[in-house]
Amino acid sequence: GRLDQDKLEEYLESVRTVEQQIERISKRQDDIRDLELSEPGKLWTTMRRDEYIQVMGDLMILALQTDLTRVASMMVAPERWDSPLMFHGIFDKPIRHHGWTHNQNKEEVLRDLEKLDLFHMEQFAHLATKMDSIEEGDGTLLDNMMFVMGSGLGSGMHHTCSNLPTLIAGSGGGLFKTNRHDRHSLGTPIANLWLSIAKGMGVKTERIGDSTNTLKGWAI
Repeated sequence: GRLDQDKLEEYLESVRTVEQQIERISKRQDDIRDLELSEPGKLWTTMRRDEYIQVMGDLMILALQTDLTRVASMMVAPERWDSPLMFHGIFDKPIRHHGWTHNQNKEEVLRDLEKLDLFHMEQFAHLATKMDSIEEGDGTLLDNMMFVMGSGLGSGMHHTCSNLPTLIAGSGGGLFKTNRHDRHSLGTPIANLWLSIAKGMGVKTERIGDSTNTLKGWAI
């Protein structure tokens, strides 16, 4: 039928868009290799971080859209890596994000970290908007999933695992409340969130990691 044809065309267009993005990035790396430089640039300093995140995000979205998987995770950068990365449009030279997180007591470093936080929030919003544009059932792909952005550390300087801001888009098919800001008591394990999501997906388990319970007042 017409609806199936439209859905197939939407999928094929998504696949082609990702292919073109990968081809464009690959060509740029080939062009860089052809340059006669006394000190060739490192590939990770020349690839735009926004392009990398968006291409990897598009691949993740395709896998979810076609039901190749119902669970996916993506690291936007190596968690512990001192090699410099290029954030085009933010800084004029490659920077070491990891090193900055160990100097959060310096005002100028905090200002630069705020720029990077904003950058990553913009990438999250870009992917969430794309998910929300893909029709699925009575809603969108985003409506039917939980898209989570978070951090493993509350402070990179002190390596604390408390006070972990976590952003969630989507309601898991209407299972969870949205448009809200929750603060949980000190000592609540982040694993309680993972347990809540797992139970919402129908996983029969009573514990994940160091979880103590599901989050109160979170499910509809």
